Amino acid sequence: MNYSMSGREEDEFYALLLAKADEARRVLNYPFSEFLDQLHRHGAYRTAASKLGRIRSDEFAELASAGRLDLSLEAQVVNTKWRACFDPALVAMAESRLREHGYAGEKSGSDLSFGQI
Repeated sequence: MNYSMSGREEDEFYALLLAKADEARRVLNYPFSEFLDQLHRHGAYRTAASKLGRIRSDEFAELASAGRLDLSLEAQVVNTKWRACFDPALVAMAESRLREHGYAGEKSGSDLSFGQI
């Protein structure tokens, strides 16, 4: 199956990732330069797919150290409607990476779980 995003979806996902990166930069005082450079050069979908396929990124490590995995690319993919745009293997890698670092997902009703929209 070919996973992708429409132009409108790409724009929305780009705006989400940019907002989360800006928030993370303010909260952590970490530049996230590599991520932002890739986001601007390659777009949201290509950047996300590339980063999700890696074992780990410096950005993820910084967010994990600060206890702010809610701002991570992985959390944005697994907890939102965007998960359907990505290969299930990449989503599973993101979920595993988050769980390994103690992130259980966003509150959904009375439990913590990864969103499956």
